[in-house]
Amino acid sequence: MGKRWIAATGDNFLMFLRHLWAIAYSRKGKHGQTRCKEVKGCVDMKRILFLPLLLALFYLASPDSYAQCTSSDIMEPGFNFITSSRGCAPFEVQIQTQYLNSKPGTTYYVDWGDGNSDTYLQVNPNPNGPIIVHTYSNAPVACGYQVVIEVENACNPRGSVTLEPINVIVWTEDIIQSDPDVFRVCEGFASSINFQDASDWNCFPRPDLRENSDPRWIQWIYGRGANATRIPGIQVGGASPGAFPYYDPIFGTDPKYPVSGIVETSLSIDVPATAALGQDFYVTLNNWNTCNAYDENLTDSNPLNPATAGGDNAPRTSESRIVIVATPTPDFVAKKESNSGAVGWDYCIDDIVYFRNTSNGPGGAALAYTWEFFDGPNATDPLLGTRTATHPTFQFASGGHKLVRLTVVDNNATGGCNAIVEKIVRITPTAIAQIGTAKTSFCKTPGSGETFNVTFTDETVGSIPGIDEWRWEVYDEKNVLIKSVPAAANSFTDAAKVSVSQVYSEPGVYKTRLIYRDKVTKCDTQDEINIVIYHNPVPSFVSQAVCDGLPSGLMEKTTLEVINANKVVKWEWDFDYDMVTFDPDSVFDLTRPDTLMRSFSFGTHQVALRTTSDQNGCNAIFTMPIQVNQKPIATFTKDKVDGCSPLSVSFENTSTATQPVAIDQYVWCIDYGTGYIDTIFTDPNLAGYDPVMTTTFQNWSVLPKDFNVILKSVSKDGCLALSSADKVTVLPSVKPGFIYVDYEPLAKNCAPVEIGFQVDKATMSLLPQSYTWLVKQGSDTLLQTTTNGLAGLFKHTFQAKGKGINNFSVNLQSNIKDICVGDSTLFVNVNPVPTSDFTIDTVSLACEEMTIKVDAKHKGLMEYDWIIARGGVIYMNDTLDDSFIYKIKRPAPGADNLPVKIDLKTANYAFCESSTTTHSIIVPSQPQLMADFGVNPEFQVFPGATVTIDNLSTRSKPEYLWDFGDGTTSQEEFPAPHTYAKPGTYTISLNLKEKGCESVDSASIFIQPTAPEADFSFDPGKGCAPLTVNFTNLTRYGDPDSYRWNFGAGEGTSTKEHPSHTYYQPGIYSVKLEASNESGVTDAAVKSMIIEVFPVPHADFSIRPEKVKLPDDPIYTTNLSFDADLYFWEFGDGGKSTDFEPVYTYLDTGRFDITLIASTNNNCSDTVTYAKIVEVVDGNEIQIPNAFTPSLDGPTGGNRYNSGRNDVFFPVTEGVIAYKMQIFNRWGELLFYTEDTNKGWDGYYNNRLCAPDVYVYKLEFKFIDGRELTKFGDIALIR
Repeated sequence: MGKRWIAATGDNFLMFLRHLWAIAYSRKGKHGQTRCKEVKGCVDMKRILFLPLLLALFYLASPDSYAQCTSSDIMEPGFNFITSSRGCAPFEVQIQTQYLNSKPGTTYYVDWGDGNSDTYLQVNPNPNGPIIVHTYSNAPVACGYQVVIEVENACNPRGSVTLEPINVIVWTEDIIQSDPDVFRVCEGFASSINFQDASDWNCFPRPDLRENSDPRWIQWIYGRGANATRIPGIQVGGASPGAFPYYDPIFGTDPKYPVSGIVETSLSIDVPATAALGQDFYVTLNNWNTCNAYDENLTDSNPLNPATAGGDNAPRTSESRIVIVATPTPDFVAKKESNSGAVGWDYCIDDIVYFRNTSNGPGGAALAYTWEFFDGPNATDPLLGTRTATHPTFQFASGGHKLVRLTVVDNNATGGCNAIVEKIVRITPTAIAQIGTAKTSFCKTPGSGETFNVTFTDETVGSIPGIDEWRWEVYDEKNVLIKSVPAAANSFTDAAKVSVSQVYSEPGVYKTRLIYRDKVTKCDTQDEINIVIYHNPVPSFVSQAVCDGLPSGLMEKTTLEVINANKVVKWEWDFDYDMVTFDPDSVFDLTRPDTLMRSFSFGTHQVALRTTSDQNGCNAIFTMPIQVNQKPIATFTKDKVDGCSPLSVSFENTSTATQPVAIDQYVWCIDYGTGYIDTIFTDPNLAGYDPVMTTTFQNWSVLPKDFNVILKSVSKDGCLALSSADKVTVLPSVKPGFIYVDYEPLAKNCAPVEIGFQVDKATMSLLPQSYTWLVKQGSDTLLQTTTNGLAGLFKHTFQAKGKGINNFSVNLQSNIKDICVGDSTLFVNVNPVPTSDFTIDTVSLACEEMTIKVDAKHKGLMEYDWIIARGGVIYMNDTLDDSFIYKIKRPAPGADNLPVKIDLKTANYAFCESSTTTHSIIVPSQPQLMADFGVNPEFQVFPGATVTIDNLSTRSKPEYLWDFGDGTTSQEEFPAPHTYAKPGTYTISLNLKEKGCESVDSASIFIQPTAPEADFSFDPGKGCAPLTVNFTNLTRYGDPDSYRWNFGAGEGTSTKEHPSHTYYQPGIYSVKLEASNESGVTDAAVKSMIIEVFPVPHADFSIRPEKVKLPDDPIYTTNLSFDADLYFWEFGDGGKSTDFEPVYTYLDTGRFDITLIASTNNNCSDTVTYAKIVEVVDGNEIQIPNAFTPSLDGPTGGNRYNSGRNDVFFPVTEGVIAYKMQIFNRWGELLFYTEDTNKGWDGYYNNRLCAPDVYVYKLEFKFIDGRELTKFGDIALIR
């Protein structure tokens, strides 16, 4: 079968095709056969079995006409570049589409691959399709673009004609970069440098397109820039250029060509160590590619002969720089714990010392830091640790002077760009507190009076007399201080070492502390020791006496009052303790069972338990006697071995007289065939005790039966003995038989029932001598009759009571000579007869009907048969329930009452029926009742509002309820005239009720309202914004829901009766009130220009300065207020002013609030307060540093302005006209003295630098106001 192609137009057809495979042409296959790919738009007809159905659906889908597509209508794709397929941006590409069978009306969809797309519509009958044109801009750097074309017409759905993507190559100029951009060389160091070509070549390279293979032109230029800053003596490529700039290749030749990759490296550049700070050297990289070619004409096979000297196009350029930079400047300060701490060089052992790095380096530096911490003042001392953080912390575990070295390195520069700074940190104290004692742990038995005397000795090492001081502290078990040396609170002494003794009596953990501290820095070292007084364990166990032959259970109950989290870890047992030597049984060592089981021989045994705790080995022993009791004996005899059932046998206890122990009880145990049962209990300790036990055995089987008996003896101690078992054999007995006469068990058997019973022939053949009959109901015997002879007939009448079945039993006993005889029983069931009584209750009595409830008294029966007769007519009730509700229509008004009779007969589930019960009732007829009244007047004008009512109802003695329509009511027969409070339409109603009947009548009246009179008052009428005005509504005859207020232009409205309104904007306002009555009549009250709102000023200010000194520095105010007429200032110290911008001088120090009140002539005001805005300080100021670092270059003379560095100790003062300075070492020796206000201490004494330490200063000041002041303090000298 060949292929057919179907085409059509019309929206319905296209919509249908969205859900099917379209039929379209596909180009020839490899061997010329026609192929159809399984893609949307093409289906092989050979594979479509439902083509007829498909065609039918196509024709039914649209009313439009259709045409057939032939192979000449199917397009085949193709194209041809009119321009080149590649070029430099901006690049315009032109492509001629060459689609076979392209016709007018064909749409071409073009995606240019750069985010842009176009649509072309073929108009002319050009078989090759339109020319498509696009310009690629210079901005993209993608280089390669894929152009995708799709076509669509009636025979070629979009996507059915596939053209491979068209590749277009667009170049831009390369992005040039040499690396590094800046090469920094440390001053004083030589360096050899190479720069790398790190350019970004446009689309380099694109393997899928195999484009951009064109090489580049590359050129390096060395030494551009000013001669004044160029590094002298620099070498390029191992030689010194004769002149700069220097070209690579050398000047006068062309660039390197061809360069096919980004692999270029500059010549080696050698920087001499003599280069000065700030000098530099520039290196330039030039690049040409296809789009800015050095030589535009490559057809002459010589790419280095441009038409223009230096290149036909300007190169892309990158420039790098070599610069000489300075070494970093290292410095740091020490602070306690964090950057927020104060700067200092004295710290305590284990203090966290924060080192604030204040080093700096030249611009572009990348500083790295190495910190070294030494256990002494020299770099030869042991290294404690290193850090690389910018601002590290460190803790020193021992006292003394510690060297801290900071090395700073510039990692962004070649050469040895590093510098070192060293400083000393003083750690105190140098002493290491240590406590010595002979013993720290003790054991105490609970409740004992033991005490423990402990002596603590001072074994501190490294203490310096006169420098360190010490203190002992002794605490109780609650960590409360109970003793100290010295005794005064928080006091220390530098006296000779002493020992401390303490007596302990109660268990607990007691702390003793020894503190040594530096007298100057107050840094301390401490040692603590804990004395632990433990409780001995309290071992214990419990056990009960056992009988001989049974194991004893020992339940361990040891307790321990825990001290310092100790616990019992060892349990040892001695099962034959002699109260002297504890000999543990190794089998039970280290065992802590809940209950330990061990067997003992008869008698009393001393058992001991020793328990030991894990801390200090505290232990104790507990002893308890274990009792093992003797067992009793059990023996007996019997008077019979066998006999007929029932058989009475006597057993005699023969062990009573010979018991070795006191007996609590004897128990006779009998096995009836299912196991031994404790049957009879006897107490030999009671008066009248009989060792003989008699019991009866029965056997109703046809074979002999054995019964086994055991005697159990139980002693006072609970020990048990069992006798041997002894057997009794019981022979079976014959049972007499009998049958019912005139009794059917499945019949109703309604009481009373007479039933006969006849002895059967088998029994009578044994010739009984007599019969005994017993009739029982439950356990009660109703009748006992004995008959003699051979007749064997017995009759009895059974009565029944209650609701359920009555159960009876009839038992026959007979006396037959020489035979074991038993008895037989038959059962009789008799049903009681139900009752039929019932009650009648009236549920409701309505006007037209009466409802009753009929309820049977006997509940739970199977059937209730009700018959109802009304007025002699019988109505059968269809209910079978024990109760029901029944409705009866009442006779019409004036008719006779209706008699009603009800009958009930019942039956129970045994079908026993009751007699019939009858009850009667009377249903009354309906009363005569009609409500009617008149009202006068029906219309009036308010305030007239009173109406008169005339009751015209037909009635006897009903209940009256009047409703006047305004919420009021009356129950009078003839109500008084009624007055209404307001106008309106009202409905008056009358409701009559009598004997369940009801009658209603109503009438309407209208009271016409009066026209409203709108009026209002207000308060206040004027004031400062925001102004809240309260309005009082004085309207008469208005509906409260009708009020409408207008508070002025732009001020809003309200519907409240008495509103309040706040005016925020200054101005004069008119107010309007509208009111309506119930009929819609409206009145308005307008009051013009009644509300006046005054503007409020704005208060604000600033001051300068915010910190002044006594006594003469004033503050200056700047008033920033507006819309104000008056000003009032309060300066926080009692001072006031009404000036616009006052100038104020304070008389006392402190921080003060300033308040400004700005007001108008209408008494409107605004207030602003700035809290603590001004600080007033004493003009006599002194600032004394606590540390300094002397110059290491020798004495400086202490000139205050010598160097600007912290190398001279000098107080900063203000208002001081004279002073004296004295410096002492810790031994009180005077090292420095001056009265020159411009001189300080440079850290030298007798031209020698003093050691790092803490020194004492004494400063005496005389101020310009005549005051004098003396200060003492410490100054740390740091090196």
